[in-house]
Amino acid sequence: GYDSQYFSLVNGAIRFYVPGDGTPTQNSDYPRSELREMPTIGNDNEDSTKSNWIIQTGVTHTLIVTETVVSCSPSKIILSQLRGNYPSYFPLVQLYWEPNSKYGDLYARVVIDPISSTDTVYSWKFTASVGTPISYSISVVDTSLVLKAAVNGGTLSAPYKYWNGITNTAASSISISKWAKYFYCYFKVGDYFQTDTHKSTESCTVDMSALTVYHSVPPSQTGDESAISHIVQPSFVGIIIGCVVFVVVVAVIVVVVRYIKGRKLEAY
Repeated sequence: GYDSQYFSLVNGAIRFYVPGDGTPTQNSDYPRSELREMPTIGNDNEDSTKSNWIIQTGVTHTLIVTETVVSCSPSKIILSQLRGNYPSYFPLVQLYWEPNSKYGDLYARVVIDPISSTDTVYSWKFTASVGTPISYSISVVDTSLVLKAAVNGGTLSAPYKYWNGITNTAASSISISKWAKYFYCYFKVGDYFQTDTHKSTESCTVDMSALTVYHSVPPSQTGDESAISHIVQPSFVGIIIGCVVFVVVVAVIVVVVRYIKGRKLEAY
């Protein structure tokens, strides 16, 4: 499978490495090394080759990941994203790691209205310093967003809505009905380094030790009455490094991810 200084297997984990002077991709100011979800369920949208699924009632889409920031200077990364298939719109969800920020060490920016650039911040009340395993899930349940996270193998918990400081009310679910049926969505995960200084002295390294993705498909889409509880694990086959996109054969990615703590992604 594909292996380089930017994307490799280290001690059973996938390692993402991003130099500060890496070249940004289109529509971005920042360098990255990421996995991007690619389509495994056919749809009639003309962009179906670029994105995967829509937000709608009766369907659940979930990303579950464990990542550890090995090193990072300056300390600000987007660990994962939930995006629509039009790059001119802001992502629905971006999960940030930024120790000692005013929002906390780990927080999510959520855009409720895809036509607007206004986002709402949700933050967790725990410390997530360098070397701390961070587990999190991003789920779209019907037309609601459910975010959960934990550190050091703890129980996943909901974030708190940020408003002039972190409040005491956990956000168990967030309505995203305005996103329903408008965009074909996909998950991204890895190391999206938030630096635009282009300095070779800066870099960021993230290890991913666990990755699971599943989509429940309603019978109306499959013709199979048992499909409502069927677990689909689409493969992440796009590796984005700097301004170069490497599209790797599904079978190769399956072999690579199989090493991650016994977990694997299977082609649908």
